[in-house]
Amino acid sequence: MYSLIINEQNLIQEPIISKLFYQKKVFQTVPFYLQELFHFNAVIFPTCYGEIFGATVKKFVKLDQRIELGKKLAWILFDMGRLQTFIDFAIHTPHTGSRYDYEKFWLKKRNTPMLRLTYPIVKQEPLTGISWDKKQRVKKRWFLPPIIKEEVNMTYWLRKKHIEIELLVNLKEWMRWNE
Repeated sequence: MYSLIINEQNLIQEPIISKLFYQKKVFQTVPFYLQELFHFNAVIFPTCYGEIFGATVKKFVKLDQRIELGKKLAWILFDMGRLQTFIDFAIHTPHTGSRYDYEKFWLKKRNTPMLRLTYPIVKQEPLTGISWDKKQRVKKRWFLPPIIKEEVNMTYWLRKKHIEIELLVNLKEWMRWNE
């Protein structure tokens, strides 16, 4: 499993993460900076019971951080004994790319747009060139078990983050009205 995670993250490092185009258009933009600053970068696994499990990452552009995130996600999926609840959610939930996909299992309902209506589709060029493992050594620490410091049940954390996002959107709207 770790080999797959290590390979995947190394495969995207040069052609995507380090590429000047994506640096300028994504990773060096104000929205991305704010995502990092306010700790909004997370991968989640919802359940049909309204619980959300997952992990967050800071310094997303750093290869080691993304590998560590991948190992944490693998641990959550395969070592916590909850895999079937994640599969049940995937099978029984029509996926729209909206937070509503999992929010509908919460007591308080929300209205959020579908991902495809919010962001454009970006076409990616096929990978070419020398394989990453020919240019760089595989680090031994990449194969160590993940360090789980924070709670992986992120239900409360995610609800709090949604409130923070709502506050930021309202602040932006208020600033627009008071220009």
